[in-house]
Parts: sequence; structure tokens; C-alpha cells
Amino acid sequence: VEYRNMDFSKEADEKLLAYLDYNVVVKDKDVLPVDEDNVSNQILINPGESALEMSTINLFTFDLVPEQYIIFVNGKNVQGGKESTMEKETEVRNYNVEELITSDIQFSLDIKSASEGDKFVKHGLSVIPYPFRRVSRSKKIHIYYEVYNLAQRPNGETSYDINYTINVIEPNNTMMQALKTLFPGRKGQAEVSLTDSRSGTERDAVEHIAFDMENLMPGKAQLRVEILDKVGGKSANRFIDFVIY
Repeated sequence: VEYRNMDFSKEADEKLLAYLDYNVVVKDKDVLPVDEDNVSNQILINPGESALEMSTINLFTFDLVPEQYIIFVNGKNVQGGKESTMEKETEVRNYNVEELITSDIQFSLDIKSASEGDKFVKHGLSVIPYPFRRVSRSKKIHIYYEVYNLAQRPNGETSYDINYTINVIEPNNTMMQALKTLFPGRKGQAEVSLTDSRSGTERDAVEHIAFDMENLMPGKAQLRVEILDKVGGKSANRFIDFVIY
């Protein structure tokens, strides 16, 4: 939730205060409630700080069986009486299989070794979520995903290639024209690709990488990750759609 859309009250010490209450309900494909969680955030902004570029990220954890679900999220800004509701269909995939598969791709603000007390930890890494699907050309975006069921050689080794491709599917011509005016002669690329090779000893692997979007055209884009298992001869891929601005 971005603070720019919230109302705050001013405290005696000139700090800005807001309470943000969440209710999250998970329903099955028949729209019957399966699980629910609530959380209340107290937000304090010090004098001189601007709320325009601040936001809050919350984590909700549910234990669900593989199936289609509908997630209902209601957020209430207590000070202003504002409410926002989101509804999203999502699939909990079945990972209890033997074929080569990958998890969903997660965008992240930063990925580094986790420290005690970190909130968003996966396999010893602090993976700070970036929940939006709009990525600035001026900033790097990190991605995190996991690979499952790699084949092993008789000595236990794994070997695989990773192909990354970013395609700008629908360029934003208006923004491109503005960039050409500001930076004559500068052209954005419609596609970038990268191949990386990996080896290890575990059937499952954790992968993360950072991408610089500066040289890409603004517009609707797709990031595709393809895993090529050189031992088992299998492949798997995932993709995520987003907008570069």
C-alpha cells in the first residue's frame, strides 16, 4: 500500500500517524471460505519525511492444498475512513511431482543474505517483495524463483542452463518519443537475453538475478525463464508480464 493515498493525523510531536487494517479471506472455487487472517499496521512518519515515496508490504501465510482459489483483500485507512478491496484468482500448484518444474517468478526490491529478524526470508535469503507490475527503467529489478527435480549424474552432480529473455511486446510510443526529445540519438532495445550455466549436487535449486531495465524500450513486456536440464534432457519455463516505464 502506497502512503500517498492515505490520510494521516498529526501527533503532538509533529509525527504523522495512520492505522491501516487488513482483512484477507481465501475462498475455494465454489466461493466458500477456506481461511482468513487480519492485521493492523501503525504507521508513523517523522517530521520532514515525505509519505509520497513510502509504502507498506504485508505478508500473509496460508496452508492450502493444490487448487484454484479466490483471494479477497480489504484494506481500511482508519483516519480517513477510506477502504480498498482487491479480488484475485490464483492457483496453488502441485509441486509433489517428479518432472522438472519451476516456481512462480517473484519480483524483488533487493535480495541478500538474511539476518536475524528479517521478515521476508526464503532459503537463507532476504527477498524483499516488489508487489507491483510496473518497473522503472531507472532502477534494477531482482527476480527470485526455485527449480525442482533436476536430474543427477551417477556421482550426484546436476548440470543445467538458464535462458533469460525480456521482450517488449507493446512499446509505449508516447514515452519513447518523449525520451528521444530528451535524449536525441538514444534508442531503447526491444529484447535482451542472457544465458547462464549452473552445476550442483541438489535436485532442487534456488535462483536469483538482477536486471537493469535502462536500455529497454518502455511499454508492456514479458520476462521468460527457461531451464534446460543437461543431465535429464528436459526443460521447463515460466514467464511474468509487466510494464516498463
